[in-house]
Amino acid sequence: QVTVVEYNGIYSINMGDEVRKNVNPEEETAVYLYDHNGEQFNTNVNTNGWVSQGVYYPNTAIKRYFGLSPLEKFTRRMAWRALADQETMNLIGEKWTAETSWHDSLGLTAVTRAEDESLLVSADLKGQDASKSKGEIFCDLSQGTVDISNGKIIVTFQVPPKFAANQINGIQILVKDGQWRNQYARWTNVKQSGEWLTVELAPTTKGIDPQGWTDDNFDPSDIRRVGIKFAINDSSTDVVNTSAGDGYFKVKEINVVASNVSVPAPESKNPYKTDPTIVPAVSAQEFADNSGVSFYLSMYEKAVGVAGQSISACYDKVLALFKRLKVSSARVWLTIGSKNTSGIRYDDVTGMPLDFTNFDLAVQDVVKLVQIAKETNTKLILVLHNNDLAEHHKDVFVDPDKRAALIELDRQLLERVKSELGADWDNYVKAIEFMNEPDDANTFVYYTQEFVKAGNAMIRTLGKPVTLGPGKMENAEFWLLESMLKPGDIFQLHAYNNNKEQLLSDLRLNIGRLDVPEGVSVIYGEVQPNVGTTSIVGDVLPSAWASSASGAHLWFDNTDSPNYTVDPQVYENTINGILSGEIEMPETILEPEEIVEEEDAETPAGKKDSSDAKTGCFIKASQLTAPAVMPGGFRGIVAQFFRIITWCMDLVLKASEGAMIPQAGLDLTNRLVNAEKYVDSRGIVRADYDGIEKVAKLTANLEGKNPNREKGEAYIDLPYLMNFVGKDRMKIVLTFRAPTGLAASQMNGVQIFSKDVNWKNQYGKWKNIKQSGPWKNGKRGILSGEIEMPETIL
Repeated sequence: QVTVVEYNGIYSINMGDEVRKNVNPEEETAVYLYDHNGEQFNTNVNTNGWVSQGVYYPNTAIKRYFGLSPLEKFTRRMAWRALADQETMNLIGEKWTAETSWHDSLGLTAVTRAEDESLLVSADLKGQDASKSKGEIFCDLSQGTVDISNGKIIVTFQVPPKFAANQINGIQILVKDGQWRNQYARWTNVKQSGEWLTVELAPTTKGIDPQGWTDDNFDPSDIRRVGIKFAINDSSTDVVNTSAGDGYFKVKEINVVASNVSVPAPESKNPYKTDPTIVPAVSAQEFADNSGVSFYLSMYEKAVGVAGQSISACYDKVLALFKRLKVSSARVWLTIGSKNTSGIRYDDVTGMPLDFTNFDLAVQDVVKLVQIAKETNTKLILVLHNNDLAEHHKDVFVDPDKRAALIELDRQLLERVKSELGADWDNYVKAIEFMNEPDDANTFVYYTQEFVKAGNAMIRTLGKPVTLGPGKMENAEFWLLESMLKPGDIFQLHAYNNNKEQLLSDLRLNIGRLDVPEGVSVIYGEVQPNVGTTSIVGDVLPSAWASSASGAHLWFDNTDSPNYTVDPQVYENTINGILSGEIEMPETILEPEEIVEEEDAETPAGKKDSSDAKTGCFIKASQLTAPAVMPGGFRGIVAQFFRIITWCMDLVLKASEGAMIPQAGLDLTNRLVNAEKYVDSRGIVRADYDGIEKVAKLTANLEGKNPNREKGEAYIDLPYLMNFVGKDRMKIVLTFRAPTGLAASQMNGVQIFSKDVNWKNQYGKWKNIKQSGPWKNGKRGILSGEIEMPETIL
């Protein structure tokens, strides 16, 4: 471990006694430093263990840890620690802070210490509040960056009673790497208060497992920040306020431990066609026949084979529900094998699935469900498992024997049901879904894929089509696969967004964009039916029809949640309007549209949030950590920045071709994910990188003559300082596209700017934007030599 200190702009590294004791001060000591091209340069070393502008290691150490690698990972305080060489590292003693910089994550307000040194987290959480529905606490690691690529973070915590009362609010662990790229764990619902619970995150690259959210190029071997996020589910209006007496969130331990588990890379492919074409819509009758609702069996009683809470106990209630809904298709969760409503008995020691607690009751539950479907002329999609199975019985995903044992129990149940139902099995069970939203299962994608593949194979032995779909389309690359789906199977899309116009636009995206395996149909398996208390069924069903999907299922919680309550009369009127031709099909689209409400309306956190982990992130200049000053020969590319003064509703930016060695240039587009929050530059509210379109997208709320929002900036932080005045002069080339509202007056414009190591600015010349639509180049005109450039650009 080394310590890096700054004095008058010079960064020095003290390697400490453990390293120094191995160096003979009377002998010449070799110190090796390398730039990013692998060029070695010498540094004078004094024998008391200090080195200026570099790092001091014995030759063996620097070869072990660095070789010819870049020195990109050095910051003001940095230590290279491979987790495999460490015991458990407890982060509870680090300095923990409530995040107060992000406008959409203000639900946690302070962190204090209890007498036992555990963390007491004060909350002001408000469900469906754009600013306070979620909150985070974090610590920046005192040793700099840590390699956790072969480890995991385990958090032990308690929540206040009101947070756990509805069992749908939750927690995520988050980490940031040395370049501030994020990874969020999968969402975990918290169902108990007053007792210590644990969650964990094993950081991975995005290719191994995207987790709940992972930025492109995230590096799990270079973690600088660890955080914890608590959030209210987006369907809930729960309030947890510490000041009002609701209690604290408590965190007892945050341990980093070695896992030493090698996880195979999952199978994946690009889920989108390179040359998409519009697929014609199905007939109104086919769409109506394949549309309906998705729901649990009865309220949140969602198991089969459990006395008192299954179909047999709630037969009249479920029959009345089907009669009231009057739908052609119902996607119904059986939820076999979860914790409190299991229906499956597991060995207390080994975790091996053993049998149903009451097999005959489980059979009768499914039989009666199909009989209800027959009485109401409803076709069923049976969902066997929910992804929360991984929270309680992760072994069935990882251990092949336990996986096979659980799937065998599924097979025995369905074989018996099929035998008892006879022709009704063929007529009223349309398809079987092995597990709901597998991308949200809290285990590595590879293991989830193996689990689902084995389950799908079992389903096919019963002569039924398989259906599956991820909760988030950004994870479709792992599920829209030939190995998962065969001819006759059904791929599902799930669509949620509290921005109604954005939801309708997304629904109209034609399925011709998708690289669907031959012979596989596409349906909407879940669609949000309301925004608040306002039904949007009359809009979402025609929009889903426009996509050419074969049908759409509205999500129906059958609870007091307004977002997920279906009005049967509105549903019936809409379907009848589609069938009669009174309701016309909207125009389908092939390219996604970005639609922004007047006020920034982030989807509150929770089960149905498809973009929660990546929103609202920005870094102020005061928060940035500068790397050590590099010698003049160190080359690179400056940050690309963006400034607009106008009013508009959205903005799409594409950045490319910053010149450097190699001659082809360096594309920094995927780094443009920061929106500046200076009080006079708040016109850009969000910046995201679209990995499918390979463009950065800026969401704006710009308004002329508004001192806070007449301009906005988005920026990139470089991984290291860059020299722009060497023999190879460089320029920044920005390729962008402006919306109609920006170009209409031909007076609004764009600037590129850069900051040096002392945060001094230089702005390029103002460029008026006179056209919308086509891609334009905004070239930096200040690198011609007529204007003196600083040595380095940050």
